[in-house]
Amino acid sequence: MSRRARWLIGTLLVLLLATATSVGAATVVAYRAGSVAVAVTPSDGPAVSLRVPAVLVDLAVALVPARLLRDELHGVHELRPFTPLLRAAARELERCPDATLVEVRDRGDTVVVEKTGDALIVRVDTGDERVRIAVPVRTLDRVARKLQSAVAAGV
Repeated sequence: MSRRARWLIGTLLVLLLATATSVGAATVVAYRAGSVAVAVTPSDGPAVSLRVPAVLVDLAVALVPARLLRDELHGVHELRPFTPLLRAAARELERCPDATLVEVRDRGDTVVVEKTGDALIVRVDTGDERVRIAVPVRTLDRVARKLQSAVAAGV
């Protein structure tokens, strides 16, 4: 085998190993970050379910300019007094044991907010449809941090 062929094969093997390592590392990071899941089940139609890796949500939140949040979200400035509270609540949820945080029942409608594992889960049942949203608590903290920085920048 020629020297050039050995070099080419060696280079391809190194690139293959680097790619496999990168994909493996990205998979581990995505798995550990969890996922954001939304499921809507209407009583008169097909169910819709969407699961997105939380890493993509975190990346999207990081890439949104604070100016855009400030200018496009009407009333975001009204959140200013509450953003430290949102951040503190998100951080404390990580340490909180699994529990039902809120349960409201009214005329056949039910809303339940609970912390299960590393996720905050919101379940809504109106009789006409059922909605379930699960968000990793770490993602909530990142969103709260982004809102806080957007509101603070608009002072």
